[in-house]
Amino acid sequence: MPYDFKAEMARWCEESSNKMNKKIKPIMKKLKHLRATFIQFVDERSIGGAWTEELEKDFEIIESLETDLNIQKRLLPGDMKLCNKLYKRYKVIYDKI
Repeated sequence: MPYDFKAEMARWCEESSNKMNKKIKPIMKKLKHLRATFIQFVDERSIGGAWTEELEKDFEIIESLETDLNIQKRLLPGDMKLCNKLYKRYKVIYDKI
């Protein structure tokens, strides 16, 4: 039986990308939630859309983390701790309706 290298390589690439997507999806979902939480916080707390330097810096950090995840397909533990720190700073607890 001849060995089909191209088919085997395609199968391996598909399996590895599926495994990678399973790892990335939860992280990307959390980053998107962090972004939404941040924007909601700024919308409620800032005056007329005027952002302080700290808010701009934190938003740039969130964007760079999303870019890093898309390019490198991973986040470092220090980056994850930074995400948690930002989320704790900007989360607002609402009453459930």
